[in-house]
Amino acid sequence: MKLKTYQYTFVQDKEDVQNDSLSVNVAKTNFAKYNFDKELHFGLMAQDVERIFPNLVSKDESGYLSLNYTELIPVLINAVQEQNEKIKKLEELVQSLKK
Repeated sequence: MKLKTYQYTFVQDKEDVQNDSLSVNVAKTNFAKYNFDKELHFGLMAQDVERIFPNLVSKDESGYLSLNYTELIPVLINAVQEQNEKIKKLEELVQSLKK
């Protein structure tokens, strides 16, 4: 619940960078080694994840952070399983109150 999701695009020109609360735009010129498209993407901020799951974040030689989304999947599955257990207990409680 402490993680906020973001939508972002990779822009081709620094002049196209926008500063709004919904989008994070990254100028391609700063990341020449990466192959960025112009599509809308969804993700998490590595700095936010690092506070909770530091082992899922790494830093490259330029100091840029990256997030290991694959390792985040088991964490998300566990959260869904925990919620499912709570839902089951609440359903049982509702059924017992109906009786």
